[in-house]
Amino acid sequence: MKHYLRLVIHCSLFVTIFMFTRTICTAQVKVNVEINRNPSEPNLLIYSKQRPLTLEDFKGQADDMSKSVVANTTTSLEIGRSSETVNNKVTLNVTLGIYFDKNKSWCKPEGHSKSTLAHEQIHFDIAVLKACELYNKIKSYSFSAANYGKELDLLHKKAQIDTKQEQDDYDNETSHGTIPTEQKKWSDKIKQQIATQSCF
Repeated sequence: MKHYLRLVIHCSLFVTIFMFTRTICTAQVKVNVEINRNPSEPNLLIYSKQRPLTLEDFKGQADDMSKSVVANTTTSLEIGRSSETVNNKVTLNVTLGIYFDKNKSWCKPEGHSKSTLAHEQIHFDIAVLKACELYNKIKSYSFSAANYGKELDLLHKKAQIDTKQEQDDYDNETSHGTIPTEQKKWSDKIKQQIATQSCF
């Protein structure tokens, strides 16, 4: 009789755990994504189609080791998140910020030209396009209630990798803007893509 009672208690516990696990896994995740237009530091410049980069934006110290490079653009893709669970429904709030870092971007005196500035602007544009891609992926992604934080981190990491790859391709194919024909191809392509983006 005692053995039978233990068996009943054990089985009841199993059913409870099973039901609890199922409830967590089927919880719904609603995602809200916003672009952060308020940089946390004064040296960070928010992207604007109406406000292109100027030479005055490049305030960083030039890298003396980069002898063949006359300018450098540093951008940052920041992501923030918060969440709340009400009645088994998870709301995930995500903010994305893409900035030009004035203190880490530099331009040597020999690079003070319209062509150099145009080349660096495309670097900023590429970073923005990749941020918009991430924005759209987060909006359409089916996050799981149990792992949404890890899933968001993976999307962010992939966006950073993809951004670096395209920035490298751009510099390699244009030889840092010194091949006019290739520079024009990239400029035309990126400007066309920027014109169709609505997240910025």
